[in-house]
Amino acid sequence: MSTTIRRAATALTSFSLSMLALTACDPGSADAAAPEKTTTVGASAPKQSDSASTGGTASATPTRSSTSEGSGEGSTGGQAPSEGDVPTCRSHQLKLTVTPVSRPVNHALITATNASHSACRIPRNQPVVTFDELDGQADLMGKATSSETALEVGKSAYAALMLSRADQEGGKTVQNVNIALTADAQPTAVQIAGNPLVINDPQVSTWYATSAEALLY
Repeated sequence: MSTTIRRAATALTSFSLSMLALTACDPGSADAAAPEKTTTVGASAPKQSDSASTGGTASATPTRSSTSEGSGEGSTGGQAPSEGDVPTCRSHQLKLTVTPVSRPVNHALITATNASHSACRIPRNQPVVTFDELDGQADLMGKATSSETALEVGKSAYAALMLSRADQEGGKTVQNVNIALTADAQPTAVQIAGNPLVINDPQVSTWYATSAEALLY
């Protein structure tokens, strides 16, 4: 019996060695294993492609940012009008008054108030002042201003009107003063507040922002 078992074991051992030898010599086994490794590498390639796709999505962000910046520039493009954009005042926009003053003597104050609904600029020249009872117009008194006076709604500009020199006598009695902003503008007849005035060689200043400045002349 033991002899039979040893023979069987010897035969099994010989068979196993024969199978191992055949497996080592069969090139098909190595070839069969190779496709499995190639498939694994190939499966990682789509992952790289996915990563590249993600990178493409990130690259779209600067485009959106630049669009936002562009709209921001557009929103700040509109600027408020500067003082240079304020139009020149027209006679119909202004309420004009002529009021005699006690000091200086023989003076009256011309007031131009912006009665419109928007700001305007008083011309830098003196108002053109004439009288129905006299020929010509009032001469410039004092210095010509170098800038225009901007009037917001309800604000006023002032000019001094000298009726006559202190050393002069006589003259014409007037009740109205004709005032134009420029030489080519239509004058407005303004009734003098209070009693009529006696005019003799009148002079007028340019416009000022305050009555005190105007009445210095």
